[in-house]
Amino acid sequence: MGNHGESQRLEVVIQAASLARDYVRLTMVGHGVQRRQLIGLAQALEAPVIFRGPVEGREVTEFYLDADTCVVSLRDDWQSFDVTIPSKTYEILAVGRHVTGVLRGEAGRVIEESGAGDVVAADPEAIAALWKELHADRSRLASGTSGRQWLDAHADLNGLSAAYADLLRSLTPRRNA
Repeated sequence: MGNHGESQRLEVVIQAASLARDYVRLTMVGHGVQRRQLIGLAQALEAPVIFRGPVEGREVTEFYLDADTCVVSLRDDWQSFDVTIPSKTYEILAVGRHVTGVLRGEAGRVIEESGAGDVVAADPEAIAALWKELHADRSRLASGTSGRQWLDAHADLNGLSAAYADLLRSLTPRRNA
């Protein structure tokens, strides 16, 4: 769900779906500069991929709830992505779905710390192997509330805003009245 661009390296995920065709159906929702190429790749590989256009509001939640696992993917060969956490990561943690993290760095740490998914190398065979394991042991897909609990502890907007405001106040010199 989201951007189908160069940064996401979604061709690897489509190749994995092709390898895992007996137990995977991949739904890609969104748009981006790589979309046409991704559709062409899926057709060439006869991969079990359904492409949907961008959605908003309630439809976003419906797609998340329909998924067994949600892929969050970033290129692993761009160093800047070591400190990048896609916003979709937080959305998926909030709705309580399992995350297939095809990334590294900070985003991978969040997924692992939260206990809400698995982080796997950006390699079609490795991704397909993970999906095969998840298909064989569906209990691993039940992330429960661990993602929401991690968000409450580490990414609560109100708490972070208050801490930031306190920090700014501590750096601002006080004026004598």
